[in-house]
Amino acid sequence: MHRCLFAPPWARASRPFGGVPIILIGDLYQLPPVVTPDDRDIFRTYYPSPYFFDAHAWRDVALKVVELTQVWRQRDPACVDP
Repeated sequence: MHRCLFAPPWARASRPFGGVPIILIGDLYQLPPVVTPDDRDIFRTYYPSPYFFDAHAWRDVALKVVELTQVWRQRDPACVDP
């Protein structure tokens, strides 16, 4: 994604992701990345881990974290407060 956002003529090469704001949604720690045996050596050579937050593009990103705390889809207390 980082590399693709540098391609357009309006991209700012000096900024992560070409200066394009991105939104990440989800529980980023819920599941580990799927790394095939063929890719394992590549990840070990260049990155501390296969998780996205160890990618080089994230080094200079100033993230604004918003944590959602209200449960909207469940009403059963057993599901809301396990």
